[in-house]
Amino acid sequence: MLDLQTRVDRKLLEEMYERGYSRIPIYDQNRAEVKGVLMSKDLILMNPDKDNPTIEQISSILREPSMISKDTNAMAALDIFLKEKKHLHFVTENKTIINDKGVKVNVTENVGIITLEDIIEALMNKAIADEMDNDDEEKNNNNVNAFALAEQRKLRDIKRHDVV
Repeated sequence: MLDLQTRVDRKLLEEMYERGYSRIPIYDQNRAEVKGVLMSKDLILMNPDKDNPTIEQISSILREPSMISKDTNAMAALDIFLKEKKHLHFVTENKTIINDKGVKVNVTENVGIITLEDIIEALMNKAIADEMDNDDEEKNNNNVNAFALAEQRKLRDIKRHDVV
């Protein structure tokens, strides 16, 4: 995840390239305040030696963040991914909190990120290896079997992903 005030410079572009992420969540000061998703392909024509804008300065290229409840089952989540034609959603949870004035308020919090690949792996109960996966990492990262997702399982059982 990157803050809106992050400068898009050579170092950042190299880090994005090395990590291999194509979609980077963008927040405003607080990681819970997701403002959009930066597609790395949208930066392809940027000259990091000449242009060093903040993400806020190029915010017009951010994609609208998509949210999905943690209580959504895997098949319903797949339908949402396909309908919205997106590969990344923010997992949300509705909570009741007491605000500064002592009043109960309903809020929606971001509790994680889930990808289309996560959903497919969960439904198949099998990891999908791609060009960015490390063979050793795959052997040690058996998170798909941890869900053993049947139709009734919910997104809350799927592990949170860390991004940039």
